[in-house]
Order: sequence, then structure tokens, then C-alpha cells
Amino acid sequence: MHQEPGIYKNNAQITLYCIGRNYTCIGARRVAAYAKANGIRVRTIFIPDGFSGISSLDKSCLSSLLAAISDSTVHALSFFSNCLKTATALTSIIKQNFTAPVIWGGVHATAAPEDSLKYCDAVCLGEGEQAFVEYISAVANSKPVSGIQNIWLSTPDGIEKNIQRPLERNLDRLPFQDYDINDHLILINNRLRPLTLNDIKRNFGFTLTRMLTFGCPYRCTYCINDRYQALDISHAKMRRYSVDYFLKETLHILDRLPFIHYLAIDDDAFLSLDIDLIEEFCEKYKKEINLPFAIGGIRPETVSKDKLSLLIGAGLLTVRMGIQSGSERTQKEIFKRHFSRDNIIEAAKTLNSFKRKLRPPFYDIILDNPWENSDDKRKTLRLLRDLPHPFYLSAFSLTFFPGTRLYQKAREEGIIDEYKPRPDFQDIRKSYVNMMAYLLSTVKIPEKLFNKLVNSKRIEDENKGYALQYYFLLSLKLAHRLFSFYGNYRFIKAKIHNLLHRRA
Repeated sequence: MHQEPGIYKNNAQITLYCIGRNYTCIGARRVAAYAKANGIRVRTIFIPDGFSGISSLDKSCLSSLLAAISDSTVHALSFFSNCLKTATALTSIIKQNFTAPVIWGGVHATAAPEDSLKYCDAVCLGEGEQAFVEYISAVANSKPVSGIQNIWLSTPDGIEKNIQRPLERNLDRLPFQDYDINDHLILINNRLRPLTLNDIKRNFGFTLTRMLTFGCPYRCTYCINDRYQALDISHAKMRRYSVDYFLKETLHILDRLPFIHYLAIDDDAFLSLDIDLIEEFCEKYKKEINLPFAIGGIRPETVSKDKLSLLIGAGLLTVRMGIQSGSERTQKEIFKRHFSRDNIIEAAKTLNSFKRKLRPPFYDIILDNPWENSDDKRKTLRLLRDLPHPFYLSAFSLTFFPGTRLYQKAREEGIIDEYKPRPDFQDIRKSYVNMMAYLLSTVKIPEKLFNKLVNSKRIEDENKGYALQYYFLLSLKLAHRLFSFYGNYRFIKAKIHNLLHRRA
């Protein structure tokens, strides 16, 4: 494990603010653990998105917050782009009351560092364990903060842009994520108080999100991985924990969160792993963890019966696959995703062949795409109609994230002026096409009726809303999902088993 010089001299105290509706915060928990391992005291405050500044806090809560963070050597904020308003409001409060520097990290700081420096003193681009500790060491010891790799600074002469350091290849050298709630607080409902296990339970439910790998071999134009690879092409090479480390860290977290009995493995490309590694993972996971789990981030070309069979044997119950569009033109020209409609259908058939062992798969679709024409939309609806049922549709409204090529394209073509945070990416338009997408995910429409519906001129009118029909179908879809969720025998059996037979 790395240790940086000079930390112990000033006994630095850091306040780390994790902003957002989800408290998983894998990156921030890694940074906190690394800082603690290097002798830095870390206080973590979880702030659900929606905080709008001093006006949203009563005097008592504001006083409690300022008193709690008054000893901070550095204030560090970690958040996604959709939480930008909360981050800027909190930064304003900190800078109005303290002189300690404010550093931003996480996805938004990496995606839009120059814009971020309009509000804060420094940003950390990419992974921050070593960079953050070096920055804190310099501040705590009153030394210059210039020249630290991965750190950009706001200076009187402009922005100091330091180079990226090589990515850590041996992830097993990192300490386990920080789940020590003794120094965790939560700012919620106009009150700052200690974070409790019940808070985490309400946020996590019974599911713990984990990642075995980092990096992605693909570069979809709408995804933050597009920005990471532009920053350093090394992000295209997947890095991973060893299976043994992953399992030990999982057990470490489970010991602290006794209510967890389901894992969501949220890697970007889990099924891209070699089958020998998947076999090792399955054998050891079943022996040491033995909890049901889900896998997200699946691409159609990586789906195989051999890998799925191994994973199902280890406890896999749910998968999520990215489809995004049924138009090959959209896939290749707009999203830079190079696989065909046939790949998607074949992958869906493979998943459907395990329907007695898996819950219905979740398929991601991106709607409200300004570059799609009527033919593209019809092809997406046709694909949804042809997919084997049952499945769940996860529909997202196309969102332009700073730092991605699609964001730049939208800016250049005047589609957007600047980034505007969206609290809910699944808040799609109430259009005819989107209504049809939900309908096709719910029922198998006869071919003749489908052709009549999909050839309607209403498909070309994106501005006309169909709110009543949309909400009716959305209600039907949610009811269908809940019925299947609670009616799936294997899922309920696994849930009850793990509730009653917790690991000692």
C-alpha cells in the first residue's frame, strides 16, 4: 500500500461530501479508505441531491453543519453531473465561511474540469487515491500544491493543468472501501446527524453494489468512459481486483451491513472477462459468499451460454443488457457501437433460453434522440416487438454529459447551449414513440396491428404528447414488474433463505 510523506505532522482532517441519491459511492469510499491508511482523519457527509444552499437550511442546521466541518484542512466533494446544483450551493457555503481549500472529484470534475474550477480551488481528474493524499499532504504542511499529477488548480495566472499519472494496475494494493460509519454523517431533512445502519438500509434496500473490474474496452459516445479514454487511453484496458481480494472485501462489507442478501455487480463489461476467470469467480463466490446476484453492463456480443451457465450456477438471478437503439445507423454513426441487430436478437434469445433460471432480463434503450429520423425510430420499435418475451424495458432519455463526444456534437450543432443537470434520466418524453416502446415491452402485439401502429404518421410528431396513454402503460409496466419480482419463485426462495440463514 502506498504511503505519502508528511501526513502525520499536521494530523490533517478532511471532510468528504458524497452528494447524490445513492450512498454506494465506490470511488469516494476508496479515496477515504486510502487517505485513512495514510494517517489522515476523514469525516464523510452524505448529502442526498436536492440541497439548494443556505436558504434551504434553518439556522440550527446551518450552525450544526458549520461547527462540524470547522476543523477541516480540506473540503472534498464527489458527485455526478446531475448533482451539480447541489455541489455549487454547498461549495458556496463552505467558501463563505472558511478559508480551507475546496477540491472537487468524481465524474463531473473529470468531465468538466475547467467549468468546475469556476467554483472550487482544485479538481481531481480520474482516479484520486494517490493524488488526493499528495494534495492533502501539501496543504496540511503548507507546501506548494502545484505539480501534482491528476490535479488541476485555479491560479491567478489561469488554470494549472497537470498531467495524468499512470493508472494503478495492482488494485489489490488498495485498502478495502471505507464502511466505518463511526465517522459518517448525513445531512437530510434540515438536520445533520450521524449516519446509521438504518439510513444505509433504506438507501441500499437489501442490495449491495460491487465492481470487480474498472475500465471499459468500448467507447460509446454518450458514456463517461468516452471522456476517461480521451483523458488516458489506458482506461480502455480493463483492470480488476483478484477474485480473492474481491471476495475478501465483499465479506468485509457484509460484516458491517448485516441486512444485505443480494449483490449487484455493476461492471461496465463483466462478460468480456475470460471464461477461465469467470469459472474461478463462480467457484469461489458460491463457496465464500453464496448470495444471489445481478450483473449489469452486458453488451450483446459478449453473451454466451457457457458463461451464463457458470454464473447461474453461482447464484446469478438478474442481468441487464444495453441495446440503446434498434437502428444500426444510430448504433454505428451516432453512438459508435459496432454490432448489429442480429447480435442483439441472438443475445436476447440466449438469455431467454434461461428464462426458467433467470428473472426476465432488463434491456436499456435510449429514447428522445434528436439525430434519429422516423425510420430509426420504427427500427427500434420493430426490434422491441421482435425480442422474445418476457423482458423489462429500462428506457432513458438521451442526456448529454460534459466531456463526451456526443455532448460536444450537440453543442456544435446548437442542440444545447450548456449542460443542464437532469435529476431523472428516465424522465422520457410523453411521445407516441415512447408510448409504443412501453407497450411493446409489456405485450406481444400481433404483426398486422403492429404494422398499422408503427406506420402511423404520429410517429413523426415528437412534440405531441400522449400523457394519459403513457401513464396508463407505465402503470401497467410497473405492475407487471412488481408481480414478476415478487412472484418469481427462485428469487423469493433465495431471499427468504438468506434472511433466515445469515452468515454467522
